[in-house]
Amino acid sequence: MLLRVPGGSSWWDVVSSSDDPRRFRPTDDVVDDPTPEELDSAIDAMAAGDQEYVGVEEGDTFVQAAGLDDEYVLERWSDGSMRAQRPSATLAEVREAMHRFLAGDLTGGLADTVAAEPEKKKRRWFGNG
Repeated sequence: MLLRVPGGSSWWDVVSSSDDPRRFRPTDDVVDDPTPEELDSAIDAMAAGDQEYVGVEEGDTFVQAAGLDDEYVLERWSDGSMRAQRPSATLAEVREAMHRFLAGDLTGGLADTVAAEPEKKKRRWFGNG
């Protein structure tokens, strides 16, 4: 399981201390095997405007959110295609979906709302312009 945040965010500087025994890669925007507390911290940083997005990923499936002021775009992607999207999710909905994903529910509780896209479409994180 991976937690993704924008590289170089102020939250990343706090959690990527060199004495942490887990595998942090400070030049990347990835935390390996995040704890629920780390996920909450990243979501709180997004809510405060300290970073643009947060995502949790397992293999080819991920849930990501971006936004501010309790209005977020929440998405679930799988096998290179967007499967679900909530364009006006609340912070509570973002937190619930990401914690469900982290706990092993790879749907994040988000039912499919988007038709499968063609195979040629590559998966896209908010930060990948």
